[in-house]
Amino acid sequence: MKMVLNKVRGKGVTVFGAIGTYMPKALFCMESTTNQELFRRFLRRLRKLFEHDDRTIHMILDNHRAHHTILIREYAKKKNIELHFMPPYSPELNAIEPLWSVLKRDFKTRMLDNRVFKVERLDFS
Repeated sequence: MKMVLNKVRGKGVTVFGAIGTYMPKALFCMESTTNQELFRRFLRRLRKLFEHDDRTIHMILDNHRAHHTILIREYAKKKNIELHFMPPYSPELNAIEPLWSVLKRDFKTRMLDNRVFKVERLDFS
């Protein structure tokens, strides 16, 4: 009896997330991809958490292209969100990375458990 991993891949999943000491709650949004429009929608949801608080939101980001567009920079400025970019290849500087690590490991384990199946001996005669 063999164990076979299913090689059929589905669509990708992107999860935008924000955590912070002064946030009323963590914010996570699942999307099908990462682009400037979906990231702007995430920023809109983040700002809404603080709709009665006009203080600047400081956001630490990696260097994904969608985070650097003119549209995003203008939107962030308009909504009083200051974007801070980490140096390349330095996830250890971002406080949310340990959480991503745990979530990804758990998600991958669950997906692997669901995608592993037994293949019985097939008779092609």
